[in-house]
Amino acid sequence: NNNSNNNSINKVKDNIFDNDEKTTIIIIIICVSESTGLVFDKLDTHPILTKSISSGIIGGSGDVLSQYIESLQQKDKTATATATTSSSTSGWWDPWRTGRFGWLGLVLVGPVIHVWYGVLLRWVPGTSAWAVSKRVALDQLVFSPLFLPTFLTGLWSMENYYNNNNNYNSTTVSSSSSSSTIVDIPTRLWEQVPSTLVANWSLWTPAQLINFRFVPAKFQVLFSNFVGFVWNTYLSYTAHLEKESIS
Repeated sequence: NNNSNNNSINKVKDNIFDNDEKTTIIIIIICVSESTGLVFDKLDTHPILTKSISSGIIGGSGDVLSQYIESLQQKDKTATATATTSSSTSGWWDPWRTGRFGWLGLVLVGPVIHVWYGVLLRWVPGTSAWAVSKRVALDQLVFSPLFLPTFLTGLWSMENYYNNNNNYNSTTVSSSSSSSTIVDIPTRLWEQVPSTLVANWSLWTPAQLINFRFVPAKFQVLFSNFVGFVWNTYLSYTAHLEKESIS
């Protein structure tokens, strides 16, 4: 019976990990679930650390999904070019790229958002429609135009440093960007930030209206993290799509 059970378990594991789509979904579910559990367990005792770790997990998870979407698009292009559907998404994940998003979530996004929300609440307290509107306006018209270029600069700087110092030649979709240098960053910011900022406003303005009006203050970063999962997926995709087109 034990041997039969072990064989059944191994068969299930093989079926799961042989399927890229299932693997991706499992990775994302585990990461988001762990992040949620961590926040509820440690939020009161270690608020900044908890929110930072949660932001790192969510940021990395968004990038995993983004990379998988890119791999599917690349697979479709390959299938179209070769008139076959046999191309595979194996090798689609670049863990270093995910690590960069996770690191920025840990050391930049989580701590900064925690402090910024506290400042907003002190500057404009209350949950009235007027107070919430003012906080959203400050968040989207003052904070976002400053923070978005900061995030992208940090992301691209880490990519350039890693690529230049490790002679990095990835087989993933993002590998076409490996030739860009630190000098390219101001130009890329100038070209990409306006459209990305408009997308930011489209998603985050309604999200923050809900967040600041209905979500308790200590859970607002958690709420932002879940919205941020969608945003990080988009941001990762557009950041590397832009780099690919430049290359």
